[in-house]
Amino acid sequence: MNFLQRLRNLLFKPTSKPVEKVSAVEKIKVEEKIDKVSNFDMVVPQLFSPRLKEFGYDFDNIEHFEYGGLLWSSHHFYANKKLELIVKIEQAPYYTDYGFSIFLISTARNDIKLLCNVPHELQEKEDRFLVHICDRFFADRGVISILKGESWGAINHVRNE
Repeated sequence: MNFLQRLRNLLFKPTSKPVEKVSAVEKIKVEEKIDKVSNFDMVVPQLFSPRLKEFGYDFDNIEHFEYGGLLWSSHHFYANKKLELIVKIEQAPYYTDYGFSIFLISTARNDIKLLCNVPHELQEKEDRFLVHICDRFFADRGVISILKGESWGAINHVRNE
């Protein structure tokens, strides 16, 4: 046996531990995770697109991220090319548990602001919070001022209270 084979066997020697089967409960959890992100993908454009359009933001694209072969986050981008601003609405309920967030990205300033965050543990399973947070987001004067490009100062984050 040559040196590399001995080293490989030493580092990666097989164990007699049996492979665990995935239980039905784990399968259900995986399905819920996929459905939560998919639900976000259906609901967010209906809630946010028309209202962002009023401020000159057009839908740009959606990015999905996977971990271990499972869909774990979705990011929706809306751009206002005139103001050089991008709204990024994301749902990352799994793996990182960041939850729901809205960012405003200024390409001219090379800066990002977190405008809203609802951690995963504060979201109900049915995602009813999305309607409430959308209303609060577009009712906030500070958010409106930043979306219009009137200011770029400090802002209180919109929360799901």
